[in-house]
Amino acid sequence: MRLKSVSFKIAVLFLVFTAFFTLFRSSMSGIFSLFYAKNGIPDANIGSIKSFQNIGIVFGLLPAGYLADRIGRLKVLALSSLVIATSFFILILFLFRNFFFFSMAELLYGIGLALNSGTLLAYVTDLQEQNKIAPSSKLMGMQIIILNLTTLIGGNIGTGYLELKILHRYGSQCLDLRYIQLLFGL
Repeated sequence: MRLKSVSFKIAVLFLVFTAFFTLFRSSMSGIFSLFYAKNGIPDANIGSIKSFQNIGIVFGLLPAGYLADRIGRLKVLALSSLVIATSFFILILFLFRNFFFFSMAELLYGIGLALNSGTLLAYVTDLQEQNKIAPSSKLMGMQIIILNLTTLIGGNIGTGYLELKILHRYGSQCLDLRYIQLLFGL
């Protein structure tokens, strides 16, 4: 009984973190692009600025595992939040709103995303091992569903197009019987 309760708590924790972080990440991508355009960055340069996020992800993935093993998973998750917050402060507080500072903010944002991505999964795996719980393919399936749903919702929020019409259009796909069956294991 206790093992099932711990397993459920770990699954809920993991799915809530996955949903929150994916919703945040996908909504911010659209918001950043609109923010750059509003600050006078040409459309052609917005793509270049956004590419710095990918470079940051590469630089963040390289030390993420080592840091997680060395200083602990929760500390790396906190560090990723700090790096992401720093990128936002660069966007908000700096008076120089130009290509260089926006690119630097995207680079830091990518590093923060990368530090978080594998570390959260490793943390959940550690919790499962500590409590002698076998990894669950059902949990991974639910994670994929939540990733897809929150990316859909967050992307629409981020670009400002989340209206009743769009929610209605995608709602029938989200509530497809197959997704419900997978989610509840029917």
